[in-house]
Amino acid sequence: MVATGMRGRHALTLACMLLALAGCSEAVGPLDDTTGSFARDRASAIVSSDTGSGVLDDDYKIQPLDVVEITVFQVRDLDGTRQVSRTGYISMPLIGELPAKGKSVKELETLIAARLGSNYLRSPDVHVSVRDYASQRFTVEGAVGSPGVYPISGRMTLLQAIAQAKGLTRVADREVAVFRKVDNARIANRYDLAAIRSGERDDPVLLAGDVVVVGESAIRSAWTEFKDILGVGLQGMGFARFFF
Repeated sequence: MVATGMRGRHALTLACMLLALAGCSEAVGPLDDTTGSFARDRASAIVSSDTGSGVLDDDYKIQPLDVVEITVFQVRDLDGTRQVSRTGYISMPLIGELPAKGKSVKELETLIAARLGSNYLRSPDVHVSVRDYASQRFTVEGAVGSPGVYPISGRMTLLQAIAQAKGLTRVADREVAVFRKVDNARIANRYDLAAIRSGERDDPVLLAGDVVVVGESAIRSAWTEFKDILGVGLQGMGFARFFF
């Protein structure tokens, strides 16, 4: 009876997690681990999964919280790294705040050069590069050693993502769900980690914004809780050292 209640509680917890993630989207695609890929995925990866180089497309648009490096030739006081604010602006000496969100590095270079050239410098030579792509992140939640948000650097697969999150916990389920936003809808896919490790299924490549959810195995969780409770009880009676 106790184990059945625990199974129900953990199953409900996982279901709530999945629904919470999907709740903000217009539609949720079916979970399917037979193809090893998102059947409805029409999103293009900003980070190239073909070469694994991690080189971003030239038309990448700067996003809030990205970190950009700005160099103005022969004006070292204007050089430096700046983080785009949550509202999409950067701030520079002399010219103050500039809108950066949605601009390519070339467009931002042109804007900075125009502002500097209008009052302060003659034909300024401005170079902009993105040092940290805040939008290029994936999230790992649930039964892993270190849940959190991690950067994508080059080609990142599901197994690599879980390893980066310090692996599975003792109570982790072997099936995980990956959520991806496609055409303003949240699409979900389920993967069997054992099948991926054995080579039966491909190790899927993650894209920026993906959310990996590792659920808890109801049986493992119940057994772990049972052992913990049993251990405390025996320890209180002075017998734990004989059994554990």
